[in-house]
Amino acid sequence: MLAAAFACSPAAKAVIDADGLLTEVNDAFCALLGYARAELLGAAQPQLTEGALAERELTRRDGSRVWVSGHAVRVEDRGGRPYLVVEITDMTEAVAARRETDRLRTTIGVQREITAVAGDRAAVLRMMAGRTLEVLPAGDSAAVRLVDADGGSLRLVAGTGRLADRALPPLPLCGNFAALAVAERVTLRSDDTEDDPRVDRAMARFAGTRSLVVAPLQAAGGDPFGVLIVGSRRPGAFDEGDEHQLTLLADALSGALRHAEETAIRQELLARATAAVQALEHERATVLDAMERLAQSEQGFAEVFDHSPIAKMVMGLREPDLGRITLANPAFGRLFGYPAAATATLRVADLIGGDSPELDAALDDLASGRRHRGEREVVLRHRDGTPLTITAHTSVISDELGPATAVVQLLDVTTVRATERAIAERTAALEAANHLKSDLIGMLGHEIGNPLTAIRGHAEILADDWRELDDARRSRAIEAILRQTGRLDNIAHEVLTMVTVEAGTIRADRRRLDLRTEIGHALAAADAEELPVHGGDAAVLFQAGHLQQILVNLLSNAAKYGGGAIAIRIAERDGRVLVTVEDGGAGVPEDFRDLLFDRLARADRDAATVQGTGLGLYIVRGLAHANQGDIRYEPNPGGGSRFILEAENAENAEKGNSASR
Repeated sequence: MLAAAFACSPAAKAVIDADGLLTEVNDAFCALLGYARAELLGAAQPQLTEGALAERELTRRDGSRVWVSGHAVRVEDRGGRPYLVVEITDMTEAVAARRETDRLRTTIGVQREITAVAGDRAAVLRMMAGRTLEVLPAGDSAAVRLVDADGGSLRLVAGTGRLADRALPPLPLCGNFAALAVAERVTLRSDDTEDDPRVDRAMARFAGTRSLVVAPLQAAGGDPFGVLIVGSRRPGAFDEGDEHQLTLLADALSGALRHAEETAIRQELLARATAAVQALEHERATVLDAMERLAQSEQGFAEVFDHSPIAKMVMGLREPDLGRITLANPAFGRLFGYPAAATATLRVADLIGGDSPELDAALDDLASGRRHRGEREVVLRHRDGTPLTITAHTSVISDELGPATAVVQLLDVTTVRATERAIAERTAALEAANHLKSDLIGMLGHEIGNPLTAIRGHAEILADDWRELDDARRSRAIEAILRQTGRLDNIAHEVLTMVTVEAGTIRADRRRLDLRTEIGHALAAADAEELPVHGGDAAVLFQAGHLQQILVNLLSNAAKYGGGAIAIRIAERDGRVLVTVEDGGAGVPEDFRDLLFDRLARADRDAATVQGTGLGLYIVRGLAHANQGDIRYEPNPGGGSRFILEAENAENAEKGNSASR
């Protein structure tokens, strides 16, 4: 009876003799490791002792790995010969979930560290190269390569791990794995460089690398400017989770490098503006001093006037020369585009575009003696009509009859103002990026905390009380861990999609799709096959994955906020196809409707009771626009909400193409 129970047990069991050899295994043990019973019997095992067995990694016959834990019981046969009866449990999914959680926590920590040094490009590169292997422990080398100034190669700028001290040559921007990641603008993985045609096999052998994962570093406009590479001497070292983590790190590194570059540009602009202002102040002081001396010496005045690099003019303050330019230096002609002969016929009104009451009042103040000196900023016009921002310094020269002429020096500050505007625009862009970063970190800190806490709690229960728990309780705990890790994966996917939408790099490969078929797929994915679909079928131009993501998101929103969708309606209007998802819930608060499709926006009514990142509808709108469609909201007359997706009718588009041909 005991032998039958041993053989038929669903748990993996084995018997090991005193010499450490397998003397008996059941079917579950064979299935777990993928070997036939005859292949296992007589195989030597690591030395084990009675009691709980520590978590360990085993290799299946097909080369895959499995994590197990269990316990061993010592028994004796009738002759007194000792044996160990071992029962083991597959812990692969639990170990993977725990590692994924630890890896995500490490990734968030690295992103925060990057943010702290984002203004220092060298510090960002050193820190990223050093911390990448903590997030991807399966790797043994990490490197950052940037596109060289000539745009023809990828140059190594930072590295760590086993390749840290090796001099690696630049990689051409074609014919290798890193160049392919740059060209396709996506994260790529090679499980074995020996048989992967995308990899430069000679370079991989030179570096001693058997598996790779490479993520592109992208500028704000989406153009790649480098790659983040992680390698391993072991084939098959990385999985899909490693790809996601490296993508997150690459996006954080890209943003930090862009921020460092923008900080350097801003500092350079500020330095230039400061130098220009200082030069102007210095020139102003010099000119004012010269003007004081000119009052004492007419000859000195003429010398300084004619050879000054600053535009100067003399205008009359008495009739018939009131407001007429009686003298101008060469710098004046260069500034305003007039030849020397033409300046003799100019009036000040010609420089401002015509007579004005403001000019008349200013001339009257100078001519009457109410003002003797002055400084003001004015906009004058070049001969071709181009506006110039000028700082005008005016000094009145009087004789025995009173004010006779005014000497005016004209400093061009157009470049300074343009620099100040450029700095202001750059600062506003940086503030907007910093605001997005703060919002994103705040949202992640809030949304990730609950699932991490739940995962940790269930994992501690399983670790501490495994033997006391029945199978049902263990299953519930594992299912809860899987749900929470799925939630974390959804959050990471939404954030990655949001970053793509925000950067404007999302692309749609539109194909002709049967709408009812796609709706059926979405209903199955949302576990809502019984939901009624009204209206005839239609064909739309859309990328299938984008359409599925939009429909599933709308159905998920209806479940969260509207008590579940009550119907889907298909209609055609003005050559466009409309897909409406209706629910019978409370609807969207009126004061929140204008913010409904904004990034990270959530209504106060729902924020405390409904889980969410505030990115779903923002992503839906971005995907709709990428497919030349749109999304809008309207209240459901019967109560609840209507979300209406508008898409291009495939048949109309095909008719239009035929007519154009």
